[in-house]
Amino acid sequence: MSEISENIRSTFTNMVKIYEETARFFLDADDLMTRNGYRVLKGSALESETSRSLNHPRWWLMFSGVRYYIPEENPEVARAIGVYFYDSRHEPIEPIVVLGTFAREEMDGDEGEINPFGVLGDAWNKANPDQGLDKDHQVGEVRNIRQGKVRGMLLEDVPDFETLESKVINPLLGMHWE
Repeated sequence: MSEISENIRSTFTNMVKIYEETARFFLDADDLMTRNGYRVLKGSALESETSRSLNHPRWWLMFSGVRYYIPEENPEVARAIGVYFYDSRHEPIEPIVVLGTFAREEMDGDEGEINPFGVLGDAWNKANPDQGLDKDHQVGEVRNIRQGKVRGMLLEDVPDFETLESKVINPLLGMHWE
């Protein structure tokens, strides 16, 4: 096998490992959110902004994944957890976890009411254009969200289930907008 072929194979092998680890992160988050009375919006679907355009090869890769959660007793509130590998300019970054809580507009229907594509990422970029980590950022209206709050942290700071619960889930459940 040529060196370039081996590099390509190795790169894709590593990408699969990254996506598998990210999937485990989300499955653990789903478990913890379900234990706290939330249901996962859209079942096993994962929000990811991708493009297959020849004009945008950087967008071929999945550069984010987001899960949305709705509490059974208050469906006007949405909570979300996302993992981002690119910034808003589509440049690779050190992977971050973004969590957010939002007041949703009143809607008809069950799960189709929140168009989740990009809501967490848009809120993060709007409230925090400098990508400041480890603090809450208030956000105003974004898409069908009236208001909310977001926080980001490095993915490497969430190495295990216990840290996921203490640094992501518990702060997310306690997060409220002003």
